[in-house]
Order: sequence, then structure tokens, then C-alpha cells
Amino acid sequence: MKIDGKVVIVTGASAGIGAACAAEFARAGAKLSLCARSEEGLRRAAGDQALITAGDLTEESVRRRVVERTLERFGAIDILINNAGIGLYIPSWEAPEAEVRRLMELNFFAVLGMIRLVTPHMRARGAEPSSTWDRSRQDRAALADGVQRVQIRRRRAHRGLRMELRRDGIRTMLVCPGYVLTEFQQRSVAKFRRKW
Repeated sequence: MKIDGKVVIVTGASAGIGAACAAEFARAGAKLSLCARSEEGLRRAAGDQALITAGDLTEESVRRRVVERTLERFGAIDILINNAGIGLYIPSWEAPEAEVRRLMELNFFAVLGMIRLVTPHMRARGAEPSSTWDRSRQDRAALADGVQRVQIRRRRAHRGLRMELRRDGIRTMLVCPGYVLTEFQQRSVAKFRRKW
């Protein structure tokens, strides 16, 4: 797929893999719309031409603002990098419910929310080559065996999405890199308290 001139939304773009994705897409000539909670981090990652929207993607109003501002500025959305996420490094039987719900709100429901907002614009463009890219990590929700259940559900949801959108010319990818040394671990909701 040719990237030059494509409009790319990257969530969680203020640091780590999101910031690295933003830098690579910028080098390839993409028009960037970046979102994360840290405005300072977004400014560091953005470069001169990127549109930045600081906010918490678990809020529907923030998701809508990202999409609306992208369309106002660039007139299209070609690629969505659903990268934002948090970790919960604690055994599942000890994890406080509020923290688990917070993790699910960002790692699953915000991802789905962005897909639901972006897809109609991609479908309306018909034959335009466009993509939805959901980037997920194996350590995204480190809740003991619960992590595997979350990942399996995301993979099944992705397979369904890929089949549903293929006829509209929208390609989807689910990328599951292994452990990557970034600030993700330091920003996790809870740290390992023991080895298990």
C-alpha cells in the first residue's frame, strides 16, 4: 500500500510504539492525526505538520473529536492505528475490579469505538484503498490466563471485522508484537508484586 499522502490516525501516539509508528508514517509521507492523553508527548512525537488531539479515548466525546478534527483538517481517513492501551501487571484473582474495568474500557471498548467511528468514512469512499489496523500486544492486559481470553476475543472480533469489511475494499490487520521495551511497563496500572 502506498503511504505517501494517506491520512493516518494513530492513537497512543505520545510514546513507545505509537510514537515510533507516527515517525515512520511521517517519513513515508503520511498526513498524521495523533491522539493520546499527554499533549506534551504528542507535541514531541508530532513534528510540524501533524494534527494532535490530547484526551482520554475512553470518553466517547474524545473519540468523536479525534475523528471530526481529522476530517475537518484532511477531508479523509485512510488508516487507523488503534494503538492506545494500558497494562495491569497483577494476578487476575487480586486485580481490583475498577482497574480491570479501566483496562477493558481502553483496550477493548475504545478500540471498538474508534473502529465504529472511522469505518463509515472508509466505506463511503468505496474503492479507495484504505485500512483499519488494530495493533495489539501480547502483554496488553497481563491478567494471568485472563490475558489469553482477552487476546482470543480480540482476534475473533478482528477476523469478523476483516470478513465484514473486505467487500468494501477495507483491509484490516491485527499486529501482535512480542515484548517491547518502552515506557508502557512503567505506566501500567499495577506492577508485579510477585513472580507467578
